[in-house]
Amino acid sequence: MRRNYFKSPFATFFLIQFICLSTILIINGCRKADVAANPPTETAIVNNIEQKFFNDNAPITPLVKALNGFLQRENDTLKFVEKTVRKIGYPRWDKAVTVSNSSNIANRGNSGDSLTVTYIPFVRDSQIYVNAAMAIFTTSEDTTFIYYCDWQYKEHSFTSGVTITDSSAEKFALFFMAFDKNVFGYNDFKIKDSELFSTLSPEDAGTTKRTLSISNPTANRGGNVNVSSRYITQSYEICLNNYHCTLVPGYCTPTSCDLCLAECFSQFCFEIEVGWWEDEGSGGGSGGTGGSGGTGGGSGGNNPPDGGTPPDCDEGVPTGRAANRNYIPCEPGWEPIPINDDPPQNLNQQLKNWDDSIIIDYTVRPCTDSIINKIRDLDSGTIAKIIKNLSGSAPGFDWEIQEVNQLYGLYINANAVTQYDGSPTNHAITFLNQSKLNNATNISLARTIIHESVHAFMLDYFYNAANISTATRDSILGLGYGNMLKVFVKRKYYLQNDNFHNLIMLNFKNDIKDALILLCPTLNISPFNLVQYCDDMAWGGLEETDLFQGLGLSDQQRIANTIEAELTNTTIVAGGISVSPLGQKACN
Repeated sequence: MRRNYFKSPFATFFLIQFICLSTILIINGCRKADVAANPPTETAIVNNIEQKFFNDNAPITPLVKALNGFLQRENDTLKFVEKTVRKIGYPRWDKAVTVSNSSNIANRGNSGDSLTVTYIPFVRDSQIYVNAAMAIFTTSEDTTFIYYCDWQYKEHSFTSGVTITDSSAEKFALFFMAFDKNVFGYNDFKIKDSELFSTLSPEDAGTTKRTLSISNPTANRGGNVNVSSRYITQSYEICLNNYHCTLVPGYCTPTSCDLCLAECFSQFCFEIEVGWWEDEGSGGGSGGTGGSGGTGGGSGGNNPPDGGTPPDCDEGVPTGRAANRNYIPCEPGWEPIPINDDPPQNLNQQLKNWDDSIIIDYTVRPCTDSIINKIRDLDSGTIAKIIKNLSGSAPGFDWEIQEVNQLYGLYINANAVTQYDGSPTNHAITFLNQSKLNNATNISLARTIIHESVHAFMLDYFYNAANISTATRDSILGLGYGNMLKVFVKRKYYLQNDNFHNLIMLNFKNDIKDALILLCPTLNISPFNLVQYCDDMAWGGLEETDLFQGLGLSDQQRIANTIEAELTNTTIVAGGISVSPLGQKACN
């Protein structure tokens, strides 16, 4: 029997909806299967890389925009972009640095050509520091480009003296640090290679934690640009910060100071021109004729080395550094310190803190204490600064001042004597001899205090000096002040000649003179020839030095009379020269 079913309009509607939805799902499923089965082509990947290479971090200046276009045309022929990105990452066009020279460099073009060099930093996606830079050279006749990679610093010799040479590994490292500052804002860097800046470290660079700080350029964007016949540079302030162990020499390593009873910080600051040789580098390419206004040149030109890509670093697997002296690791010998990390202590603040930490014993009379405070109030760490300028390091020992009624034995006629307790206290004590200083003027007492602070430093230095026998140390410590100073300068600056050593001691004497010039007005001392007077006083204790012995006899006599007049607060007449004291008796 046949049965008839009557469907409602609603049932029909839902049936149609179901069929449509099923059809859509089937079609989408097929499309997804097609996508999964057909990944992006190699051409599409390369195109994406090239788009990112030329368009991300877009160039700002007209010249850099033109160079961007030039490289696009070069890439149409050479196809170097994808290989370059794989090696060194992507360019930061927005952080390019351009400098110009109106004269010929390295015989490029005609003698009247103007050369423009544009440095473009490169950063890998996985890193937050500059690992390479492209240098593009443009003249009215030609456009070429080369690469610098951070690991190439090892291809250059390390600085052997106190001056960083233009072609050194240190100069190459500073080039990249300057770019890290420009691109990411880094100010401080950890030095990982013990050979980098080793001659600027007061202790063994292999057992010292070292960082480097780079300040803002000294002029407008790009710093003070200096273009010479061979290289292009920018001026920056550089400070090398050394954290080393003074109480247990040799136990402080780059990764641990656990056996250090205290960590000593020293800082060596200098101004340097950061740049690199314009005709060095690796890889790169060459374009055609440039145009006015920096058009970047046309495509074509000579066949470029390495096809326009950066050099390869074949790191290898060395069995030991001594076995392969030319081994070049594929990484830099430094790394940026994150900006949120604590920066090194300000040097001026550290010097001031050291002066403020001078221990004044209860035996020190108020009149003497007043003079000590006047010295400390002159500047940020007046005494510590004199020591730092002499040695290159901020003092890392404790200094105490006491007064005694009378010294005995060998020191009965000494103005003062300083003794030193070595590890673990590193504590120097100066005993001022009241019987000898009873009539001394305020300026004479001030000079004696400064004199003894340096004496305390030298005792600290020789007690903790490495590679020195006990007999040699005892012999040095038995020397007079001037002769001990001569030995210190020769040991500290052993790579330099006698002229340099004399210059160090002359600068030291002048530092004392300058401090006394500032101090005199606070002591109501205002001679007609203030500079000459303070210079004479600064020679106290340096009579044994070659510098003093090289002075004329009349100068030596005047200096001796001036120092004696202030020490005794009486007029001294000797050698036909009369000198009266200008200071006031320090203590009544």
